[in-house]
Amino acid sequence: MKFQLVPFENTPENAKEIQRTFGQKIDIVVGVSDEKYPAERGCAFTPLSFEPIRIAVPVRHRLADKDFIAIDDLNGEDLMLIHRNWNLHIDSLRDDIDANYPNIHIVNFDFYGLDAYNQCEINNCLIVTIDRWKDVHPLMKVIPVEWKHTIPFGILHSQEPSENVLKFLDAIEQVIKPQHSAITTG
Repeated sequence: MKFQLVPFENTPENAKEIQRTFGQKIDIVVGVSDEKYPAERGCAFTPLSFEPIRIAVPVRHRLADKDFIAIDDLNGEDLMLIHRNWNLHIDSLRDDIDANYPNIHIVNFDFYGLDAYNQCEINNCLIVTIDRWKDVHPLMKVIPVEWKHTIPFGILHSQEPSENVLKFLDAIEQVIKPQHSAITTG
């Protein structure tokens, strides 16, 4: 089996097109999802893990020196969250903040891309992210938060994957199954 990394412009339109046409130019994309996203996009999702939702902080921000952020540290802060209905898990975090932390100011954005991280850095605010995206922007630091919110991370692919993609997904399953067993029994 061979792999080839395929560069593409990460825009909302291009992401939708790639997901609609999996198997033509691109076979898989890794990222976050939820229970409704694949059906809405006409693709499938193979989950690999549940990732803790973190916050990315500009390195010049007052919270950048922290190793852990308490929710009270977020009072008075602008926190960038992707718009409602993009992901059920982000919506759950949003609902928690709306109901319990009125001093956190939610700033909506439309698409997870470099522009969102640039906006966050320029405006010296915070953005919801995951550890796997820690290297997206060199002037941002990803920090754990005291909440328990997580988001599914995995592989987006065609609803009818090719034989090679099926072999790849099977190989991935063989690797993660022992890890999941060790976690649940250990």
